[in-house]
Formats: sequence, C-alpha cells, structure tokens
Amino acid sequence: MLPSKEAALFKNVVKFYEDKQYKKGIKAADTILKKKLLTEHGETLAMKGLLLNCMGQKEEATAFIKRGLRANMKSHVCWHVYGLYHRSDRNYGEAIKCYKQALALDSDNMQVLRDLSLLQVQMRASDGFVETRRQLLQLKPNQRNNWIGFAVANHLKGNFTTALKVLDEYDKSQSGEPMEDYEKGELLLYRNMLIEEGGAPEQALSHLAEVAATCVDQLAVAERRAELLTKLGRWDKCNAAYLALLRYNPDNLEYHLGMHQAICHSQERVLPESCSAEQQQQIVTVYDMLIAELPKAFGLQRAALDFLSGAEFLGRADVYVRRGLRRGIPSLFSDMKALYANKEVLAALDGLFLGFLAALAETGRLPDVAAPNVDEMAPAEGDTEPPTTNVWVLCYLAQHYSKQGDNVKALAYANDAITHTPTVVELYLVRARVQKRSGDLLAAAESADEARQLDLADRYVNSKCALYRLRADQTTEAEACLALFTKDGDKTGSLYDMQCMWYELESGHSYVRQKQYGKALKKFTSVEKHFEDWIDDQFDFHTYCLRKMTLRSYISMLRLEDGIRGHARFVEAASAIVQCYVDMHDDPKLMEIKAPAEDEEFAHLPEKERKKAVSKKRKAKARAAAAETAPPPGKGGRKGKGKGKGKGKGKGKAAAAAPKEAADGGEKKDEDPDGDKLLQVESALAEARKYANLLSVHSPGTLVTHRLGYNVAAREGKALLQLQAVKRGLAIAADDADTKATAAEFIAKYSGGGADELPGPIREAVRLEIEKLAQ
Repeated sequence: MLPSKEAALFKNVVKFYEDKQYKKGIKAADTILKKKLLTEHGETLAMKGLLLNCMGQKEEATAFIKRGLRANMKSHVCWHVYGLYHRSDRNYGEAIKCYKQALALDSDNMQVLRDLSLLQVQMRASDGFVETRRQLLQLKPNQRNNWIGFAVANHLKGNFTTALKVLDEYDKSQSGEPMEDYEKGELLLYRNMLIEEGGAPEQALSHLAEVAATCVDQLAVAERRAELLTKLGRWDKCNAAYLALLRYNPDNLEYHLGMHQAICHSQERVLPESCSAEQQQQIVTVYDMLIAELPKAFGLQRAALDFLSGAEFLGRADVYVRRGLRRGIPSLFSDMKALYANKEVLAALDGLFLGFLAALAETGRLPDVAAPNVDEMAPAEGDTEPPTTNVWVLCYLAQHYSKQGDNVKALAYANDAITHTPTVVELYLVRARVQKRSGDLLAAAESADEARQLDLADRYVNSKCALYRLRADQTTEAEACLALFTKDGDKTGSLYDMQCMWYELESGHSYVRQKQYGKALKKFTSVEKHFEDWIDDQFDFHTYCLRKMTLRSYISMLRLEDGIRGHARFVEAASAIVQCYVDMHDDPKLMEIKAPAEDEEFAHLPEKERKKAVSKKRKAKARAAAAETAPPPGKGGRKGKGKGKGKGKGKGKAAAAAPKEAADGGEKKDEDPDGDKLLQVESALAEARKYANLLSVHSPGTLVTHRLGYNVAAREGKALLQLQAVKRGLAIAADDADTKATAAEFIAKYSGGGADELPGPIREAVRLEIEKLAQ
C-alpha cells in the first residue's frame, strides 16, 4: 500500500493517462518513484511504462511495464496495464490472457471486465463475450449499457430468444438513465430485427405495426415493412410499400429492385432478361405512373429503359438521350452502357446516334420526334442546335465504339470531337481511355495530361492523369502530379494517410513491371495495413454504439468487418503480394537490393562526394518533374498562402502546434521507404503461403485465390493442396481456360508414375481424384 500522499499522486497518474496528458503523468510517476522505499513500486512502474508507450517510446515502455510486473505479480493493475500494452500492439490474444489474469486477482473489477468484453467482441469470441457481459450486468444492473450489451452479446451468439428476454427484463426494470425518443425508437427497431432473425417474420411484421407510431425514424420503419412483406411473399402490399418509398426517393436503387421483386413475385434480385413479357410491361406501367407524378425524376425514365425493346425502346431512348446531349452531360454514356448487354438495344443505339450525327451535318438539328415539346432546351422551329450538341454526339460515339472494341473508329470520333471544340476536358479523357484500351499507354498518358493542363484546379482530372502515367510506368511524373494536391507539397507520403488505395495498387503494379519488387511490395502491403486499421477501428464503436443506441447499425458494421478482407482491393493487393514472392522464389536475383542508377553513375567518386552528387541530382530531378506539372503563376492548382499583416504575424498556429508535435516525437519517418526490408525475408515461399492462406480464408469464391494457391503449393511440393486448389477452381468456373489448364497440368504431373514419390495414402487419394478429373 502507498502512503496517503503517494496514493493521491498515483490517482493523478491514472487521471493524466485517461486525459491523455502523458508528460504530466510521467512527472507524477517519477515523483512517486523518487521516494526511497518506492523505487520498485510495481503499479507505478507499470503506469509509467503505459504512459511512455502512448508517447511512442516503445522499448523504454516495455522495460518499465515488465519491471513493474516482476515487482508485483499479484497486482491486478500491473496485469491490466500489460494487457493494455498488448492491445496497443494489436496483440489481442495476449491482451485477453493478461485481462483474465487480472480478473483472477480481482474478479469484480468493472474496468477490466469492460476492457475484456471489448477484446472479446473484437476477436468474435462469442462465448466469452456473453459470459463477461453477464458478469457486468450482475455487478451493475442499474446501468442501461450492461443490459443492452448482454442482449447484443446473445444476439451475436445466435441466442435470439435470450436476447429478447433480456430486453423484456430491461423494459420491466427501466433502470438507469431515461432514454430519448429517438433511442426508444432505435431499441424497438432492434427488437424487431431480433424477432425476424429469430425466425418469426410474421411476428416481426405485427410488432412493427404496433411500434411504428413510437419510432422517430419513419423511413426506417417503411423500409423495414417493405423488407418483411417481401420475405413473407405478400406481393400486393409489398408493391404498394415500395411505390411509397419510390415516391419519397426515386433515385434509391434498392427501392427499384424491391418493386421489381414484388411485381415478379421473386425473393431474389430480378434481372430484366429473367422477366416475362407480361411482367416487363407491368414494371413499365408502374414507371409510367411514377413519371407522370414526378416528371423531373429522370432516374425513373432511365430505369424504364431496362425493360423495353423494339420501337418503344427506341422512342423513349431518343427522348432520354436528347436531354443529356443538349445539356452536355458527360456521364450520359456511363448511364447508358448497362443496356449494351442486349444486342438488339445496342444496334438500336448505334443507329440512333449515327442518325443524330448525320442529321446535324445535314440540317444542324437533331431529327424531329413525335413529341416535340418533351425537352425545353430543344431549339425553336427553324433554329439549329447549339454547337455543343454535335460535340457530345461525337463524344458518345467514341465511347460507344470503344465499348464494342472498335478502337479505330472510337479514336477517330474522339479526335473529331477535340478538333471541333478543343477546350472540353472530358474529350481528352475519353481519348485517353480509347488509347489505353488499344494498348498505347504512352499516348493515353499524354492525352490525360492535356486534359489536366486545361483545368489545373481539378483534382479528379489530376488524379486521372496520374493514373494513366502510372499505367505507362512514368512513376516519377505521376507522383509529381499527385503532389500538387497533397499537404506535404512535393511528396506523396500523405496519400498513405488518406488511404488512397487506387494509387498504391497502380503504383505497385507499375513497380512490378519495372522489376522493382521492394517498392512494389511496399505499396501492396500499405493496402493490407489500411484493412488492418479498419478492423482495429472497430474498437471505437463497441462502447459508442451501445451508448448511442445505434444497435442495428452496430450489428451491420460487425458483419461488414467480418468479411472486409474479401473486398476487391484487398484481394488485388494480397494476390499481387503472393505473385511477387512467387516470382522472387523462382528468381532469387529479384531479392537483391539494387543501388539506384545514379549511385552507379557516381561510383568512382569518394563516399562523401558521391553522396553529395547523388543528392544534388535527385533534387534537380524532382524540381524538373515538379516544374513540368506545376500550374503557371496565377492559374489553377492549389491556392497559395496569404501574407501576414505584420512581422511575426500569422505564425501563431504553427507556434502553438510545435510543442505538441515535439511531445509526440514529431512526424513519423518511414524507415523503409523503398521496401528493402520486405525483400530481406528468410523464405519468399513462406511469405507467399501466408498471403495465399489469407485469400483462401477471406476470398474463397474468386478464381485468382485458387490459381495462386496452386502455384504456391506446386513449389512447396504439396500435392493435396494443389488438388484442393484445382477442385475449388473447377467448382467456381469449370469452363475457364486458365482453370482447365491448371487441372491439365496437375493431371499430367501426377498421372502414371508421377505420383510414385508421394506417401502411400496421399498417392492413392491423388490417383483417385485424377481419375475423376480426367472424366
């Protein structure tokens, strides 16, 4: 036990930690430790280590925490601190062990129980989470969060009946702080969610009708009712529910899909081609009714086109695209390209736009339509169309033919459009896309840069230019281009903080093509770290959502996080990492850390002079690249900083921020900017296996997962893993050419005497499966 004065100081140490005043906390801890008999006070040593850990002084923090634990192994505080230390390192398994040890010493400690529950839900340890939440409820039954937390724990465990009973008991007790109206409504909707997921949609619909008037979020009630009616197959009421939602928001795609399901009496998403002619007509009739009520909801007009064909489609498409052409809507083709899967529709649009182009060349007007007043922007009788109409027709045709793979025609139309009006940014981007699809990546990069030069303040166009430069392997120019809009000026480090994954992936692929595997792995692993950060960010919501009663959103978030590593970006990054390490295994020279070209150029100079020459050349190269992409003075780009009104003014914010930066150790420096450490691995194949396993767990439904899994297993000599990859690939896409080739390779390798070297049971299993595959 500490003396009273030091005990008060120790309470201040804890308070400083909670308030994130780490320097003050360390100062207070040092005051305690200076006392002659308290130099080895375990709890104070542990808290000092925790404070140092928060300041980024990792090694010193570890030493203090372990020293404190050794000094007092029977202190729950020391074990709790050790758990917090492990949690900061995302070592959740070890943190849970430390918390359990702390609870063994103090079983009723609320703070340790709360921290343990956070880790258990983070790790999806549902059994432990339910038990910990039960203990918290028993200890503090007057706190609302403990009731709600216990209900959520049972929900995640699948105990829907128990979760509902917990909510019923909470309603009876009504303990704790009163709820706002919105919170009451959210709790009722969460109860409704539990009833439905418990297998009683009929009861959920009845419950929703009872509580609808109490809920503040009436839109959520309407959406919930429509979903339940769909699940129950009450199609007439379901259709009426979705019609009401479409009147509220005609641009919500989910409402459109729900209406289609109601008309087609389907529990699954309805595709236009899967509907009968009668059902298509019913859907169009509903859209016509809504269009009459909401004439400015152009999304409804576009949605109707999905279910039309023949002359009726052509007439409506004519009216719809005229509006886009006359208003100069660049996204018109993006809006229409989903229709191109239908060859009849494709031919109709082809004839329509070629007719537009011919009519404009002959009369200066678009052809007349049966309903001349459908567009208020149509020219008066005898007048011609504005010149922009011709430009957007040419622009559409360029994208139209590029979509079909006819890049010669597409490029001709894009050039015609640029010749007609050379100041439209979008035309250069269209041409860049056509050139990229035709394989001319350098020309595509130049076209994108021309677009950028037309509007130097447009961040989107600047990003597209960088994208095309990366595809042309002009990485230096691309980074200089992106640096124009980053906070760190001539660097691109802030793109990592912004989690700009498209840049990291494209840059990584570019470095792979340039055989710079260290830099490529650096970019790909950055994407992986973003996903780790998102998974770790759940921590902030485990308590927040219970407190704010956003329970339905919380459950949705947890389910999203469970499958987040199946996201296309993660799959692309992990696949690229596997391929990089496989390539490095096949060619160990790729693992060598190569000196930059300029280092070799100045290799004959003494060390000191060589470093100066290399640095000078790099700076000159960076300045040249920045000057090439920078906007002229006074035009576009980033806005400059204003001047201060007097000497020393305008520096207050920077001066105020300086001490904080110093306290936090300043800006973190990347110790491995070129990814050299990622090349220095004991076994490239072991690293490839690690990421191949991640893909197998989180993205088992993609072909690339099993193709790469096969490649890794083949190099490991593991026949059963190869067989597993082949069978899973065939189950996904038996007609895929690469999958067939992989299966043929496996059969050729292990048929006949190829399997003789395998152990007996494995050999027999492989031969048996080869017979099945060969059939």
